Amino acid sequence: MILSLLYHKGTKATLFSLLFLSATLFANTDTKEIKNTILTYNQTIIKSAKKKDFIKDFKNIDFLKAVATEKISKKAYFWIAAWQENNLYMNASLDKIEFKKIIVNKNSAQAYTNEKWSYRYLNYLSNGKTKEAYPLTKIAYEVKYSLLKDNNRWKISGIDILSQKEEK
Repeated sequence: MILSLLYHKGTKATLFSLLFLSATLFANTDTKEIKNTILTYNQTIIKSAKKKDFIKDFKNIDFLKAVATEKISKKAYFWIAAWQENNLYMNASLDKIEFKKIIVNKNSAQAYTNEKWSYRYLNYLSNGKTKEAYPLTKIAYEVKYSLLKDNNRWKISGIDILSQKEEK
């Protein structure tokens, strides 16, 4: 049937248009999913790093498994654990993120961002209050995220900080 359609005037153009449109829609879906994966990753880090009892539950080692590979999830867990073992909790915010470029190659992708972060470190006191341990710092980063498609979900497989600059 498709072959007979190709012989009709204008059908080739229509068929190619449909193929191009479907490829574009899939690319836009991937781009949207990649952006959501990166945003979810960063928000999960922010929430987890300030939770007082985060490292007391070892099940949290897989806290990023929905958006990151096992290696990245464990690396982030141990980074948070190293600070929290010393009673330091990051209170951060991602003030701005700009997606500069996203390159998708079937089951892998790279996303380049400009990010502005504000963070400080706190100590939890025995009375339940907090005390500032390190003052507010603002840093602008250029970041490259590498992603892999795992069971039709994008997961972060690598993070490279390309540049960082402290802001005033």
